[in-house]
Amino acid sequence: MLGAQSLDVMVCCDDVEACRVCWTEKLEFEEVGVRSGPAGADVPVLSFGSEDAHIVLMDRALVERFSPEVSTATPSLLFHVADIEAVHEKMEKGGATVSPLVDMGGMRSFSFSDDEGHWMAAAES
Repeated sequence: MLGAQSLDVMVCCDDVEACRVCWTEKLEFEEVGVRSGPAGADVPVLSFGSEDAHIVLMDRALVERFSPEVSTATPSLLFHVADIEAVHEKMEKGGATVSPLVDMGGMRSFSFSDDEGHWMAAAES
């Protein structure tokens, strides 16, 4: 067993600042900090309500330069939320790209994207 105490999921971006604005203003994630990344780059740390897991927005070019073995592809993320309708409505009203809310065998869900086309999903928990 790895014994990890927390999890950061890297989302590699072409424009970190534009993605930070999208994630905090349109998708309503909370910026909880900024870390120092490769070459002194700022790495925004975003929360989605969990204390033990965060999204970190990394500069794609820097990841490719300093860690060429690391994939810069967007991971498939599924966020479980209590009130799927409220989350869908907030993101839609905030200007985010969202799919319609669907029922897939008893699980209501929708997909959403940031401004760079990183698609993720939310499902009712």
